[in-house]
Amino acid sequence: MSIINFLHGLLPIGTIHENEGTWDLLPPLRSKRHGCAATAIRDNTIVVMGGHNGNTEMESVDVYTYENGTWTVQVGTPMKTRRLGSVAATLKSDEAAASSECIVVVGGHNGRVLDSAERYHPRLDMWTESQRFPSHGIFNAAAVAIKDRLYVIGGHTGRNSTNEMHVFDANFCTWTAAPAMQENRFHLGAAVLGKYIYVIGGENDSGALRTMERYDTESRTWTTLPPMFSKRKGCVAAGVGEEIYVFGGHDGYQVLTSCERYNTVTQSWCPIPSMKLKRFGSAIASLGRNIFVIGGFDGRNPMDSVEVFTVPSHTETTVTQLTTDHGDNFTSEEETPEDGNSTMNSGTKRQTLNGEEGPPDELQCPITGDVMVDPVVASDGYSYEREAIEEWFRRFPRSSMPRSPSTNGSIERKLFPNHNLKSLCRQYADSNFVDKQISGESNIN
Repeated sequence: MSIINFLHGLLPIGTIHENEGTWDLLPPLRSKRHGCAATAIRDNTIVVMGGHNGNTEMESVDVYTYENGTWTVQVGTPMKTRRLGSVAATLKSDEAAASSECIVVVGGHNGRVLDSAERYHPRLDMWTESQRFPSHGIFNAAAVAIKDRLYVIGGHTGRNSTNEMHVFDANFCTWTAAPAMQENRFHLGAAVLGKYIYVIGGENDSGALRTMERYDTESRTWTTLPPMFSKRKGCVAAGVGEEIYVFGGHDGYQVLTSCERYNTVTQSWCPIPSMKLKRFGSAIASLGRNIFVIGGFDGRNPMDSVEVFTVPSHTETTVTQLTTDHGDNFTSEEETPEDGNSTMNSGTKRQTLNGEEGPPDELQCPITGDVMVDPVVASDGYSYEREAIEEWFRRFPRSSMPRSPSTNGSIERKLFPNHNLKSLCRQYADSNFVDKQISGESNIN
């Protein structure tokens, strides 16, 4: 431990100032959950997934709408896999289009550590399997989303804690390794502000942590920042304006109600009002100035309670936990032909939010939005990823005619391989993603 961190630990926790924010209890979840995941969609909706109810791991999903202080619930379509300790975030391929949102859920465990991932498509109310997490299963990690990329940080492999970070690219449905943290940690909190990812607390072989690190997505480097007042494993975090808010957790002796706020300008911590209930292993999601702390464990039992922390109006109101204006650039520098055409010229390419050209629309599955691997042609004239359209058909009774996900008209269940499109998809992935991955991995510290 450095002398600076040691002296910081001797300082008394400061006075909680007025107007630091307020807590309110909301109607409870439909069932008790700890180790669940949550994320926000459509600016007014929170999706809560998985966890453990005290008896078993869960695959169930609840969808909560929060408008004008009213909290309403409906039963969501369950995940394909029971997951405790998974991570989830909302990715967007187009900032202006709500239809471009998807939720990606990664890892967790249900008696074994999982490396599987799945995606939820809100427009279709449908889950599809996604690319597996690389190299090993992971649980109790942290995750943040930056536009169309999901950063999965730290966690536990079932054998040891890790400092690894991997990035999922929603456009290519692929994983890339990124520079590792300075410390191993799992049960950690994480949040995004601007171009920075902050990771806070957690635990490793040394026990509960109060340290914090910041990752710069442009320079691809980690920096150690001032530690919290309290050790916190199983805490959750969110970013609002220029500040990071950290809630609850366990200090190695007791479950906490206390919370802290880090000001990125003054680089200092201060206490904020405590939660009404002690909890760790909760989920977190943000809507505007409202930060929701969901479920968790009180030291004895899973919890169904939900609290909302309202950040004061004098604080910058843009919550940046889910989206920012920056992201890792894994592209290698390539010369563009003088005629402006790329290696493959099949259809109109769209611009992604980070300025890169995205895949041509013709190569993307209308259901998943991903570049297709095994495209098939359906009777509605559209091509789909085979697994996605077969999953879509399963939603309809075998005795009935399915509806097309593209036209809403009748569609036959018969599918035909699209060999030409498959070749174009493979050519696009080879000429775009492979170079990206090599470039990203070659810069790992």
